[in-house]
Amino acid sequence: MMKVLLRVGLVMVASVWFSSTFVGPTVAEPLDANAIIKSLAPIKYLPRHGGMPKRAVDLEVKFKVNSAKLTTRARHQLDALGTALQGKRLKSSSFEIVGHTDASGKASYNLSLSQRRAAAVVAYLKQQHGIKTARLKADGKGESYLKDPLNPRASANRRVEVINLNPVQVQAQPDRDKEINNILLGR
Repeated sequence: MMKVLLRVGLVMVASVWFSSTFVGPTVAEPLDANAIIKSLAPIKYLPRHGGMPKRAVDLEVKFKVNSAKLTTRARHQLDALGTALQGKRLKSSSFEIVGHTDASGKASYNLSLSQRRAAAVVAYLKQQHGIKTARLKADGKGESYLKDPLNPRASANRRVEVINLNPVQVQAQPDRDKEINNILLGR
């Protein structure tokens, strides 16, 4: 019985080692235009909910190593973003495109790289989707805002953040006393 358990354990360890060594980490699927719209669309906001909501989305936009050159996978993700930005719910909004890197390499290099990558995204959206440059602002943050600070070199830190810059529409608080008086007076 002990030999069987030992063999099963060794097989499990070997399969985990094999899959992590040869298969590699799983890659998240690109977000589609509808998911992007849900994250960025204008909303009505009730002040009683507290704080001001940030309408933003992190996109996995892959670049060539140490480069601002977009990969095929990145272009697919940006095509979904371009479709979303042209849709009626986002057409009147302006956006900040923020490049982020992991903490590999020097901070000054990462900052410059993230700025070049954000500019490459803006250029792609302009050229391929006709998004007006006036609607897009490119910025790079380098490694300043890690998504996974416990693992500074994690691929999750290498991303493009899209932020809707239009002010949130604040809904007026209903006047409860006036509503009650209208009900009591039959109005």
